[in-house]
Parts: sequence; structure tokens; C-alpha cells
Amino acid sequence: MALLHLHSEPDKSNGHLALGVAGNYAGDYFEQDGKKYYYAESTGSIFPDKPNNLRIGLMPSEFREREVDVYVVR
Repeated sequence: MALLHLHSEPDKSNGHLALGVAGNYAGDYFEQDGKKYYYAESTGSIFPDKPNNLRIGLMPSEFREREVDVYVVR
């Protein structure tokens, strides 16, 4: 398990936190010390009619170009 800190875009305050889950998944991941941590969204939707349907390994497109810090939880 890891904490993923996605940095803000330049001149904005829109950083984000998510989880990194190690395991047999596919999709978007970040590597730390030779281990893959797959993106897992940690927040739900604030809109009842638009639920968060993200699965492990599926990162929203607006975060794909962000700098990320990976903090492994041991």
C-alpha cells in the first residue's frame, strides 16, 4: 500500500491524494523500489447522480501528467 501525492498544476491549488495498491492489477501505476502501485481513487463523487465508477488501475485523465510522490506504507 502507498499514498500517492499528485502535485498541483502550476499556479493552481488542485493537488490530490490517492492510494497505490500493490497486487495483480492492470492499468495506471507508479513504481517505487521495483514494486508497482496501482492507482486507486480515495474519494467518492459529491454528486449523487454521478457515482465514482473508477476501478483499481484507472486514473482520471486530468491527473495523468501530474508529478507524483509515492509514500510506501509499511
